Amino acid sequence: MLADTKIPSLKDVARIKIIIVGNSGVGKTTLLKNFLNGGVTREKYGTTVGTVSETKIVSVRSRDIPLTIWDTAGEEKHRCITPQFYRNSAAVLVLYDVTNRQSFDDLTKWLLDVKTRTESTTSIVIIGNKSDLSSRVVTHYEGCAFADRYECVFRETSALNDDDIVTVFEELVIKICDKIERGLLPTAKHGVHYNNDAPRLLLAAPDLPKSPDLPAAPALPQARGCC
Repeated sequence: MLADTKIPSLKDVARIKIIIVGNSGVGKTTLLKNFLNGGVTREKYGTTVGTVSETKIVSVRSRDIPLTIWDTAGEEKHRCITPQFYRNSAAVLVLYDVTNRQSFDDLTKWLLDVKTRTESTTSIVIIGNKSDLSSRVVTHYEGCAFADRYECVFRETSALNDDDIVTVFEELVIKICDKIERGLLPTAKHGVHYNNDAPRLLLAAPDLPKSPDLPAAPALPQARGCC
C-alpha cells in the first residue's frame, strides 16, 4: 500500500521529454519542424550533428502541457552520443524511410537501444516516413507487422506532404497524459518533470509488462495486405 496515494495531475506537469531516433536521412528533423510549425514545410534540412532539443506547448484537457523534444543524430559515428538522451524519456519515436530498406532493417537495432535504456513505461511509436513517395520499398504491411511483433504503435507519415504528423504527436501526448493520470509516470526518470509543489507518490509506479526480447528480426513474408 502507498502511504500517500496522491497522484500528480496534468496541472502539475512542468515538461514531458520525447526523443526521435532512426537512421540518418529518414526525415527526423523535417518531421519535428512540421510539428513545431503546425503544418507542412517544403524546407529541407541537413543532417543533425549530435542532439538538438525543441520545445512546444500543447493543450490537453484544457491544460497547457510543455514538451521538450530531442532530435538525435542517426549516423553511426554519433551513436555514442545518443544513449544518454534515452534516459528519462516519456516516449520515443523510431523513424525509418519507406524508400530505404536498410533504415527499416535497422529498426531492430534501434529498438534494442530504446528498450535497454528506457523505462518499461516509455511509449514507443514506430513511424514509416516519406509514405507519399512512389519509390517505396517497404510495404505498409511490413511496418505494421514489425510493430505488432514488438508491441509498438505504428504509423506512416510524409514529412513533406502529410499533416498527419500533428495527429501522431497529439495521439502520443494524450497517451502520456493518460499514464500521468493513472500514476504510471510519477518521477523524472519516467520522462515527466513536475512542478515543485506537485504531490509525490512515495513508491515508484508499477512497471508495465515488458515487450518481447529483441533477437535478430526474421525475414517477413511477402506482403499480402494491410494489418
